[in-house]
Amino acid sequence: MSRFKKALIFSLSLLPFAIPGGYFVTIYQLEMYDQITIDAIISQAGSVNNLILISVIQTVLYAYVLGFLGYLLSDSIGLMKTFRIE
Repeated sequence: MSRFKKALIFSLSLLPFAIPGGYFVTIYQLEMYDQITIDAIISQAGSVNNLILISVIQTVLYAYVLGFLGYLLSDSIGLMKTFRIE
């Protein structure tokens, strides 16, 4: 299997963890702000649902891009070891 295909599979396997992670982090952040700050954020994003969607998309993109690049980097400098259960 080529290096890029393995990196693609690895980064795609991170996405099921990134989606709920982005959602719950956004909900937690909204609970930490006072009402004035929340109103300012919502005035820029449009609604709470838009803010959650934007945050989830941002988290998924970070996980995908950095997972892909991290896999390629670790493979090129020799950090990747085969995992076998014997």
